[in-house]
Amino acid sequence: MTLGDSSLPRVPVCLVAFQGESAALACALDALPPEREQQDIVLCSADPELESLATAAGLCCVPALPATYRRDSYWCLVSAALRGRVERCNVLRAGATPGVAWYRRFPVQETDAAAIFPLSVRHPVSSVFSSPAHEPSLTPDEIDRWLNAYTSALAFDIPCFAGESACINVRLLQCASVTNDVELAAYVREQGSLLLLTDNIYVDDRAFPVFSLPSSLYPAVQTALNRRHPLTGVRHALEELSSRGEAPTAVVPPVQPARLHISHSWGGGLGRWVEDFVSADTDHRNFVLRPIGDLTAFGQTLALYGSASSTLPLRTWTLTVPILSTAIAHHEYRQLLNSILTDFGIESIIVSSLIGHALDVLFADLPLIVVCHDYYPFCPPILATWGSPCWQCDAHRLTDCLQNNPGHRFFPYEPASHWLALRTHFGRALCESNIPLVAPSASVAERMRSLMPVLDTRTLHEIAHGLPQAVLDGLTDSGSGVGSDGRLRIVVLGSLETHKGADLLKAVLEPLANIASFVLVGSGSNGDAFASSPHVEVRAHYEREDLGALLTEARPDIGLLLSIVPETFSYTLSELHAAGIPVAATALGAFADRIQEGENGWLYSPDPESLLALLHRLALSPREIANVKANLVATEPRTALDMVADYNRLLPAAAGYLPRPKEGVSGYGGARTGNIDINPEASLRDVFREFWQYVRKKVDNTEKLPRPIVRTVSWLMGVIYK
Repeated sequence: MTLGDSSLPRVPVCLVAFQGESAALACALDALPPEREQQDIVLCSADPELESLATAAGLCCVPALPATYRRDSYWCLVSAALRGRVERCNVLRAGATPGVAWYRRFPVQETDAAAIFPLSVRHPVSSVFSSPAHEPSLTPDEIDRWLNAYTSALAFDIPCFAGESACINVRLLQCASVTNDVELAAYVREQGSLLLLTDNIYVDDRAFPVFSLPSSLYPAVQTALNRRHPLTGVRHALEELSSRGEAPTAVVPPVQPARLHISHSWGGGLGRWVEDFVSADTDHRNFVLRPIGDLTAFGQTLALYGSASSTLPLRTWTLTVPILSTAIAHHEYRQLLNSILTDFGIESIIVSSLIGHALDVLFADLPLIVVCHDYYPFCPPILATWGSPCWQCDAHRLTDCLQNNPGHRFFPYEPASHWLALRTHFGRALCESNIPLVAPSASVAERMRSLMPVLDTRTLHEIAHGLPQAVLDGLTDSGSGVGSDGRLRIVVLGSLETHKGADLLKAVLEPLANIASFVLVGSGSNGDAFASSPHVEVRAHYEREDLGALLTEARPDIGLLLSIVPETFSYTLSELHAAGIPVAATALGAFADRIQEGENGWLYSPDPESLLALLHRLALSPREIANVKANLVATEPRTALDMVADYNRLLPAAAGYLPRPKEGVSGYGGARTGNIDINPEASLRDVFREFWQYVRKKVDNTEKLPRPIVRTVSWLMGVIYK
């Protein structure tokens, strides 16, 4: 079982230049793909300058063209010169300016097409303007970007050759008896082959004279082109935009290779990682497929988003049979995934979480990697911890864990047999499909191999997360200063749930009352339990962009991380280090991987005695803290750009068909905003009732919501429906 199409090999490129066109050829060489094919050629006149340029570019030079040519026999010349050299090629006329990745945007799957032409300026059939004599005020790239908003990656039958750049099937253009391109077009039709125009690619030929339609076209064909041209709407829009010199806005997506992220919808560190990745990956269009559900079933609906931060999906699919946790196989999921891969031209997949998804995604016939942000789906409690970190888990231990581990909170319905089968199929898919795995830290790779012996012989690539440059800029020089009261000032960054060390903090507050003060930043509602403690300041919530200012205001000597379960990476550690704040952390997981004792921080056993001993020592060692801080300030932090570059090395660039975005804007409208879609024809009463039903369901299935809020919503519901 496979999903999606394998990437097709790149079609060779043929640059066409005539005598005296060395400057035009030099520009055309810049439009070549970064990787050369053995069959890429320069087809030109016998001109030393042209031949020299081709040789310098490492291309095969074929000086088989005359010094000049008649425009009405151009394709006869080119196809004859290419006979026996290539079967199919993308012809680019020197002097024309193609769109980005033009060589991948011809629909080469149209195997019965003798020639497929791009949109242009100067030809009456293919021009994006009503008049091919129009002088555009927009750049070729701006026109190509605007076309993303008005075209749909379609192809149309055309009655004649439409310009001097095209993707051609050389074999289908071979006819010794024709003398011009009108006769060659007739020959193509009589052989049952096609001449097509695609709106998926634009090649700007404004530097050339206007082409004329062949006078031999049938009257009905001329009438159709004049009155019912498929580009009529596009032409009207582009002429308006060109006349105003209006460049495309950021709302109009570019044509780029597309990448799909498979994620859950829980947010947290994984959600943040996807958002950071997408923001930093400027070489791809990144889509995110997330499930929508609740504690009863996490995959009730699947939603595809055009960015990691978008709250309005491009498409949604509601499953007849919801996915409770992860499905081993699911036909509807397989269908919707195949639709996404095909319709959006997905070329690579990054699987960050299989919660709410099906294992079918692992069989996509595309470059794909799995990122081990946690230990799911091998471990239903996700963190692979039960009292202490787990290193093995057989059927007996799993059954016991599902019944007795308090960390098993999210998937209460499926029995141990489901999870054992899921493990087997997951491991088999990884091995049979030879899927690379990525771990954000060394301890994750080590434990994954221990938990899943099937991975023993497989390479787990270690790629650390990185921070966005905007975040790093805000953290620069943060965290300097010493408390004026002589106390050791300690910042605790992040959530304070039980597994994040809330009990450990409670145990040390009183013994440290005389030597330390604490600032809890981002503790959420769990920080309320500490608000009344002396020498404790609570900043329960913050916006990410405000973190640097908050840390500077807090003036901490050190940061404290208290997690009693092994972290797989820890963004909070990265942020504190980037702010030049030395960190004391539990000697578990990624903390132990990333902290070198006395160099960039300190480690302690996750118990009160070890933590108290360390903090008492540091309170008497300001020089040691200063030395560690100096080391951190001198260390260049890892960026999200660094991270994305490492992932791109694992995901080779594809060479297949690159379609225009299908979710571009329509007309001149801007992006949609807001989180709720409402049927404008629905009555106010129905909208109000459904909204409160949604609120009640959300409250009932949100485990972390404080009880007072639950009681308040229940009371309001009673009042409303009384």
